[in-house]
Amino acid sequence: DGSTLADGAISVSEVSGAAPLASPTFTGSFTSPGIDDDANALAIKIDSSERVLLGTTASDTTISANPALQVAGTTYDKAMIGAYRYDNGAGSPAHLTMSKSRGTSVNTQTIVQSGDTIGQINFAGSDGTDFESLGNIAAQVDGTPGTNDMPGRLVFSTTPDGGISPTERMRITNGGFVGISGARDADTPLHIYSASTG
Repeated sequence: DGSTLADGAISVSEVSGAAPLASPTFTGSFTSPGIDDDANALAIKIDSSERVLLGTTASDTTISANPALQVAGTTYDKAMIGAYRYDNGAGSPAHLTMSKSRGTSVNTQTIVQSGDTIGQINFAGSDGTDFESLGNIAAQVDGTPGTNDMPGRLVFSTTPDGGISPTERMRITNGGFVGISGARDADTPLHIYSASTG
């Protein structure tokens, strides 16, 4: 409704009985630097490093990358990110897209190279002090890319007992071959390598 609150924030709400607004609204207020919920509690914060924080007011620096979007909560649903697609067909699912260009500024297209990691899903557990990686799944360029040609592989890694760095355990190559336990250059549909017998 555009009214100014005591702290200088602007209240945004839909007036009962009025014509619907042209865009989605929420009951709450904008505060600096964030958005309050309808109970006047800070729901979304944008910190001085332009990180968006949901469910927390402080960036978690124990996460090695200190992500730009952080979602935290003490209940299952508060730490969940959901994407929902409603479509009467077999295709067009909800998507999580990770992309990479070798360009050095936003929105510049420079071709990637073989071996480049395009996207990675990391899993980390607390050791009582900070979060340590226990494994990841990475998508990498698997060959020389070109126009409308982007060969790829998936690499699965886990961290051994006593360590904090994931080690590659399995990969699926651009040809669909599966390499396990160090068989990185899988040249058959299933290639298993071991340095010892058995």
